[in-house]
Amino acid sequence: MKRIVVPGELVTEERKKVGENVYVREGKIYSETLGIAESDSDFARVIPLQGRYMPKEGDTIVGLVGDESFAGYSIDINSFSPAFFRKEGVRKKLNKGNMVMAKITSVNEVNQVELDEIKPFLGGDLINTSPVKVPRIIGKNGSMLEVLTNGTGVQVVVGKNGRIWVKGSEQAVDLLREVIKKINDEAHLSNLTDRMKAYLDERADKKDLSEHPEEIFDNSSDEGYEERPRFGRGGFRGGPRREGGFRGGPRRDFGPRREGGFRSAPRRDFGPRRDFGSGPRREGGFNSAPRRDFGSGPRTFDRGESRAFRPRRPREEF
Repeated sequence: MKRIVVPGELVTEERKKVGENVYVREGKIYSETLGIAESDSDFARVIPLQGRYMPKEGDTIVGLVGDESFAGYSIDINSFSPAFFRKEGVRKKLNKGNMVMAKITSVNEVNQVELDEIKPFLGGDLINTSPVKVPRIIGKNGSMLEVLTNGTGVQVVVGKNGRIWVKGSEQAVDLLREVIKKINDEAHLSNLTDRMKAYLDERADKKDLSEHPEEIFDNSSDEGYEERPRFGRGGFRGGPRREGGFRGGPRRDFGPRREGGFRSAPRRDFGPRRDFGSGPRREGGFNSAPRRDFGSGPRTFDRGESRAFRPRRPREEF
């Protein structure tokens, strides 16, 4: 059963698996946002009527290639900030504006996103829609998406970020745009899949009947282009390290090392070490002379009595 709920409204009192945009309190499931409540035999969730895309690990997205840096590419994923894709192992250079499909591998606490498994599309066009309406466009077990592809003859790839890649004839793509707009406007109504199927059957004359190639991704590689890890195994750029000297040539043989000093000269012989005897050391100063006795009085300088040892004048009494 599907119905519109507001934040805090009860979705179901039954114990079920908790999906998106709902929370549990005292064993009951409530809505977190304004949207369409969906509850089946073992699952409950709420599909928001509006909102931006929040990246999640494991999501498949459709993005646009942005600026290229030394380490990788910036990818626009229709979110708060662009994602980043490292170009280690890429066999084809990506150009700004290319449409790609990728998988989100990590999202940190400040919503910095990293991508992997990137695949450039072969031509086609983009349709933008609200990310919160994507579940309705895909449908339960892909039922709505199957209706769209069979009813228009257009190749379709739906990203969870609200971007849809399409490829087909111009009139068929226009028909698909029209149907997607109807899905967005009527997402809160029931029996949406059946009504969209009937709508497409009435406009079968606009269907793209041409045969499309099964391959929709550009799997080619640029000749001689291969991005490697900057600090990989074997060499500075990951290649095998050449054996030998500094420039890769054979190591020069300098022959056996000569024994001796630093410059291999023979060590100079200074004779036996002098023996100073083993008697007791004489007490005294540096030159072993007896220490001079200055007495126990105050020390003075040559110009009179030292101020440091001058006796203090008695204090006068008034």
